[in-house]
Amino acid sequence: MASIFDHSKHIANKLFLFFLSPKNRIRSAYRRKVKRIIRENPLCLIHSIDKGYKKEILKFWNGIKISTEWHYLYSSVNGQKDPKYIPEDLFYHTIEPNLNCYEFSSSYSDKNAYNMIFPDVNQPLTIIKNVNGFYYDGKDEILNLEEVQTLISKLSGDYFIKPSLQSGGGKNVQKITIALGKIYQNNKPISFADIGSVFKKDFLIQEKLAQSKLLSQFHPDSLNTIRLSTFRKGDDFVLLSAVVRFGQGGKAVDNQKSGGVACGITDDGTLNKFATDMNGNVFFEHPSTGIRFEGFKIPNYEYIKTFVKNLHAKLAYFKMVSWDIALDPDNNPVLIEINLKGQGINLHQYNNGPLFGNLTNYIIKSTLI
Repeated sequence: MASIFDHSKHIANKLFLFFLSPKNRIRSAYRRKVKRIIRENPLCLIHSIDKGYKKEILKFWNGIKISTEWHYLYSSVNGQKDPKYIPEDLFYHTIEPNLNCYEFSSSYSDKNAYNMIFPDVNQPLTIIKNVNGFYYDGKDEILNLEEVQTLISKLSGDYFIKPSLQSGGGKNVQKITIALGKIYQNNKPISFADIGSVFKKDFLIQEKLAQSKLLSQFHPDSLNTIRLSTFRKGDDFVLLSAVVRFGQGGKAVDNQKSGGVACGITDDGTLNKFATDMNGNVFFEHPSTGIRFEGFKIPNYEYIKTFVKNLHAKLAYFKMVSWDIALDPDNNPVLIEINLKGQGINLHQYNNGPLFGNLTNYIIKSTLI
């Protein structure tokens, strides 16, 4: 049973966080996070951050206050001791907000608007949209509730319901099956009213995408996607880092928050030797299927890199964009999601080293000094 002292300490901690500035709250939260991961990650237990490496880090950052624990974590996972790693708290409270216009991020990352922003780009087939409580079909024609239910009754097969806003990390993405006018979830019948009670508004229903057999083999139950982060410097678009994400354990989504793993991709499309989960645990083969990552090559990779760079040119308010790209059965890229805020950098730095690489000094000067 918790003591009065423990309860008082808990209240005091909450009050302390409440009175911190938003930037300091972010810093505090992420520094607690890195301490937890280091404490639990077995690779960190067998490594230590030597004084020479720490001195090199502090010299590189030249008076900018950072926690070197991020460098300790990333280098323990991938074996690359480099001073240019970006601490996660610094990225979220300063770097990303200076690179991207947060005021516009919700509008541009609204999945219901993708067909308008990227009209000629291959995307999953959208059947129904709910935009601010109003229904539309995939061609943006207005539907009343009766027409929505009639449309659903004519469908057959597997579909995904997704929030159109704030769906990062696979949040609330649900798979349904429709057969003979009835909707099933996890083999249990549900009604369209049940869907409405969960999502309420701002969601869409899309047909399940048939994916490349080459990516499907690692985990057939999930849509396995490539996460590529691009950066705009003037009129040039640079690929910062790329990983491929695989679901595991029979789950329908591939993100790490749902237990998925991510494997780094080299510049020629070859996978790294290992993948990692969200806590930096390392896997040399897929934890569900046992397929090894080393030696596998992403098909059509040169075109995929050009594809996302060309898309980035349409997003002038955002200097950094993270793209989730699937491959169809012919290995052509399919746009699944764009990420403009809270993009996630650990999966890149665990697998590929410092996020900005040789651009790190440029990023520091343009966002921190």
